[in-house]
Amino acid sequence: MSRLRIFAWISIALLVGGATAAQAQAPFPPIPSYYDQLQFNLTSPTAYSTAIGGYANPAVYGMLPGGETIYAWSDQDKKFSELGDWGLFLGGSHLGFGLTRNKFTPTTGGELGVTDWRIALAEEYEGTSVGFGFGWTTGDETLVFANRSNVFQVGLAQRLGGYVSFGLNWDFALQDAYNKGLLDIAIRPLASELLVLFGDWELPKGAAAKDSPWSLGAMADIGPGIQLAGRYFDDHSFSFSIDFLFGPGPRLGGSPRYNSDGDHTGTTYEVRLGFPDPSIIERSLSKNKSYVHMNMKGPVRYRRFRYFDTTKSLAGILHDIELAKSDPAVSGIAMNLSGMTVSRGKAWEIGEALKDFQTTGRHVVIYADYLGMNELQVASAADRIVFDPEGIVFIPGYTLSRTYVRDALDKLGIGFDEWRFLKYKSAMEAFSRKEMSEADREQRYGLIEDFYATTRSSVASGRGIAEATFDEWVDKQVLISAQQALDMKIVDKLGRWDDVRDVIKDLEGESKRYMARVSLEGNRVPNRDWQQPPKVAVVYALGLCAMDSGIRARALEKVFLQLRDDSRYKAVVLRVDSPGGSAMASDRVAVALKKCAEKKPVVISQGDVAASGGYWLSMYGNKIYAQPGTIVGSIGVIGGWIWNDGLGDKLGHTSDNVSIGKHADLFAGMRILLAGPKIPDRNMTPEERELLMDHLKTFYDAFVEKVADGRNMTSSEVQNLAEGHVFSGVDGKENGLVDEIGGLSAAIMAARELAGIDPDERVEIVALPRMPSFDFSALRPVPGIGGWLSGLWGGEPVAAPETLENYEWLYLKSVIERPGRPLYMLPPDLYVDSEDFGAAP
Repeated sequence: MSRLRIFAWISIALLVGGATAAQAQAPFPPIPSYYDQLQFNLTSPTAYSTAIGGYANPAVYGMLPGGETIYAWSDQDKKFSELGDWGLFLGGSHLGFGLTRNKFTPTTGGELGVTDWRIALAEEYEGTSVGFGFGWTTGDETLVFANRSNVFQVGLAQRLGGYVSFGLNWDFALQDAYNKGLLDIAIRPLASELLVLFGDWELPKGAAAKDSPWSLGAMADIGPGIQLAGRYFDDHSFSFSIDFLFGPGPRLGGSPRYNSDGDHTGTTYEVRLGFPDPSIIERSLSKNKSYVHMNMKGPVRYRRFRYFDTTKSLAGILHDIELAKSDPAVSGIAMNLSGMTVSRGKAWEIGEALKDFQTTGRHVVIYADYLGMNELQVASAADRIVFDPEGIVFIPGYTLSRTYVRDALDKLGIGFDEWRFLKYKSAMEAFSRKEMSEADREQRYGLIEDFYATTRSSVASGRGIAEATFDEWVDKQVLISAQQALDMKIVDKLGRWDDVRDVIKDLEGESKRYMARVSLEGNRVPNRDWQQPPKVAVVYALGLCAMDSGIRARALEKVFLQLRDDSRYKAVVLRVDSPGGSAMASDRVAVALKKCAEKKPVVISQGDVAASGGYWLSMYGNKIYAQPGTIVGSIGVIGGWIWNDGLGDKLGHTSDNVSIGKHADLFAGMRILLAGPKIPDRNMTPEERELLMDHLKTFYDAFVEKVADGRNMTSSEVQNLAEGHVFSGVDGKENGLVDEIGGLSAAIMAARELAGIDPDERVEIVALPRMPSFDFSALRPVPGIGGWLSGLWGGEPVAAPETLENYEWLYLKSVIERPGRPLYMLPPDLYVDSEDFGAAP
């Protein structure tokens, strides 16, 4: 934004200066007239943004949706075989280059040629573009062109809603005081390309307004890739044009011109290459001819670095499947699951998206060489599954197990006291017990029951089997060979990826070609709407609830406060995948979210885990969407105390201290091997423990009240669901902690609806906080360098991810680093399935 403001102020100053300067017109102006030099332009500069329009007004380059090259020529007053005036124009979203070659026949006879060159730079922001250009001339030097000057251009272009576009450009002669302006305006009565009315008016210095040249015209889009235009000039001449796009290749155009008597005086021709536009020919020839090839190798994560990152993102996969639904060239999706790693929740969302795609009557064919519980949930959405002859199906069901280290701590000489007063808040059991408590066993079994039921339902409906049959696969088979999988109809054909084409041919009755996801019309064809689309922010809160790592609460708080006051954003979706952590981190984000929700809809989309502090993040949303297997709830608080109970003697460590304050020595202790974590020397006294437990209960009561406020429930209703109890998304919907079962796509649609955005209206989805441009993780061994470079190149610096493979140690570390503080966390083993926490799948 700052760059655009600088551009705009300079432009306004120069335009005002140019408009007020007094100058008599030279017999042969140092800058040629727009109408003499650019007869190639079929419309006014901002009516239909092209590189030719950028030559006249450099601000237009900022509005080009992509790069393009245009070659145009005119046989004006000449035979077609005689090349007359011509031009070459190149443009991108910020840069432009062009040249025009004009020929003249002086009264003395012969023919003179002159070439005018232009280079330009432009910047666009939210429908406003500012550009600067520089031009020079080469060619025949005669008296006629002796005063031709280098030129400096300042341009401004603005689009107002979806209906009006206007431009203003001023050219300044650098070897002369001469300058001239060009004003143009265009109107789309239907707010679309179907009809554009336009006009332009050149303002040479020294010329009376009534003598200044002008033109009026209209352009109609009569079909994808076919445009007609007509233009009337102040000298009563006129032209009409047809512009035709031949498939994915060049766009060709022709524009004959007639004088005031109706005599044909010449024709302008145009060949354009560059970013694709919709084409009626391409759509006709390619209709239902292709399967979108989606290679799912690697982890499916939430976020990607902006450059040089080939990771698949959940949002990207869902977006491509949605685009495939409306692309006329697509008759199906061919998905390769080989090498894919995906969490339980993301697998469910991808499977649901594929099922939604099939409602259009199109097909899905999936190849796999391994099918576990998660992969099978995706594959079961397919019409046909092709399985590798050496592949394995491994469907053992679900289990949740824990490692208990009470005996190990005793042997090491480490004391541990679990501060627990809530029945189901079991996060510290691994350190205080040798086996699972009945309460923890109860809630964990409830979770895996729903995990299993969701997968069984998806597979049974997708493969057309009874749910009892799936139970037999799990209980009697577990490990299934490829041939067994075929015999049991888990898969449809044995083969490799190359054999998928044959399966598609059998399914469709004809061969289909593959197309890459980038070739989907919605990905490759830029939008030419003038209206800036409303924005919907998707904010990600991933990992532990911490101030400067995990969800990065300080940064996330700022994001929500900025979104609250930014009128461009009509709705917000918060994607939560967090087990909780710090109460302060959770509450700072939740309060900022609540302030944002007072001005615009905020919808919560819960991933694999949104419990404890992760649910705290969710509770103020207007609506909460969860997956069937999302772990929600865990409304409660817990703490613990660790102390030196003989470890020092075994290691040969001792410590000593001086203290002021009755309880100050409670935080004194030894550091293991001098540099490790500090371990207190003693346990709490009964008085101290009771004091801390009172604080925990106060924190718990506050948590319950906040949930009651956010969910419009009574405190007693929340109490019945609290005490640290975890639920699946299915149970969460039944008990009121969740509003709807659905994934990220459903949450975005709900946010649009709450914001009053029409379902068919185009929106811009913006992922926040911004990711850095590059992954500098390779530099993490150099302290501080990786994060510093990430911040330098855009986005929040990315801290090294916590490894949760040794998740119980992570919990112990939290207790050591935060002695005496309450923790709002799940047992880490309940969320190690999530790729985005750095854990193995």
